[in-house]
Amino acid sequence: ARELSQGRVEACRILPADAPFTVAPGVSHHHDSRGEFARQYGGEEGAAFVVRPDGYLSACLRPPTVGELKEA
Repeated sequence: ARELSQGRVEACRILPADAPFTVAPGVSHHHDSRGEFARQYGGEEGAAFVVRPDGYLSACLRPPTVGELKEA
């Protein structure tokens, strides 16, 4: 996302509480320890969410494609 947006978009991984930690250079991560994000937003493996600067959800892509990310 960062590369496609020429640095205007930041990426962050939301992981289930039991997910093993794997390093992804330059990408921050958060553990959804109580499953709240997954319940509220329908988060599932491979989903991508685009959040606007004002905090509102702009898009939910399952699975995301380059074209959809560019449009979001």
